[in-house]
Amino acid sequence: MKMNKINLLRILIPLVAVLVIAESIYLVASLVNKNKVAVEQVNSPVSENQMNISLVSEAEKYLVGEPFLVKVVMDAQKDVLVDAVNLYVQYNPGQATVSELTSLEALPQPTFAKISDKKDMIVLNYYIENDGYAFLAQQPIEVASFMVTPTKLGEIKMDLSTGIEDKDSVTMIVENGTSLVVPFISNSLSIEVLE
Repeated sequence: MKMNKINLLRILIPLVAVLVIAESIYLVASLVNKNKVAVEQVNSPVSENQMNISLVSEAEKYLVGEPFLVKVVMDAQKDVLVDAVNLYVQYNPGQATVSELTSLEALPQPTFAKISDKKDMIVLNYYIENDGYAFLAQQPIEVASFMVTPTKLGEIKMDLSTGIEDKDSVTMIVENGTSLVVPFISNSLSIEVLE
């Protein structure tokens, strides 16, 4: 009986070791692939201009069921003409409902505007014809707005999708004439929901 246990241990210990090594290799390979995607995005041709995109609400705390307005505000650090603006705002539909998506008068009407429950995103795609749209330095422009109604206690987080979670939903600004991607800085809007 004692001999059987020793033989069993001689088999199990190397088997467990092989499984641990295989799992480690898999995890390292996954991390390397994720880093590759990030490096490829960084290496895509970009403009020297830079934009700021902000999600803005009047307050940081609201009550359950109390609707509030969120605005999407864009401004350039230097004057820039753009051909296209694709905005993808992520949110958690389990925390809030989103309604009344409105494109404000600054940009032309979007070619596509939707609140997508399937992807948990607000989508605004603008394609500007002719000479592009001019964002002037340090002159914020309110691009769009939508209503958010908290449905339960906790925290509502909203931010722009950069394509890491969903490669089909990448917030992007394209410079007029060069077709270069204009890099941007954005905030993450956090709202505390109280009873």
